[in-house]
Amino acid sequence: MLRSFMPFLYAPRCLRKIGWYALGVLLWLWACGAAAQAPQTAVAAQVAAPASVKQTVWGILGYARWPGHPPTIQLCLVGETPYGAVLQLDEFLPDGRQVLARRVALEGHASLEGCHALYAGRLRAGQWQRLMASRPPGQPLLTLSEDPAYCQQGGMFCLDMSRPQVGFELSLDSLARSGVRVNPRVLGLSRYKEAN
Repeated sequence: MLRSFMPFLYAPRCLRKIGWYALGVLLWLWACGAAAQAPQTAVAAQVAAPASVKQTVWGILGYARWPGHPPTIQLCLVGETPYGAVLQLDEFLPDGRQVLARRVALEGHASLEGCHALYAGRLRAGQWQRLMASRPPGQPLLTLSEDPAYCQQGGMFCLDMSRPQVGFELSLDSLARSGVRVNPRVLGLSRYKEAN
């Protein structure tokens, strides 16, 4: 290494100055390139979040079983759901069941009739409780939420959006009362939340 550097040391002084300037320019270009890539990485993480939410929700729905084994799963969305757009795409689960999404209006009398799963975004105070009270008696209903507080108020799956790869908490008490069976493999992926 020292021998390859030696000719540079014995080069005329003007060439050594040019060499140091060239090294400075290269370092500056490298730093500008690294800084330009940082925003692209942040944009990629923002783009990946909706896909991660969809993958998590579809994974939970795929491992859930309702009485009567309906061929079509009705996913109802309520509240402000920043990720609702990716969930409103009617698609098929890996086992062939179709997921049809629809919005449920919270004004007036909200009806959960025909809903197999409920995806809740941000709601105003008391709306979650009124929504759960409007659920037809004995209706099997799987609930998912973007708000972790709903797991303490009768919700089942509360998504954790704080990481790029979406995780979730699970209320075992609410799941046991839901009338929906969920494969134990999903239960192993969650963090359990004790009911209050």
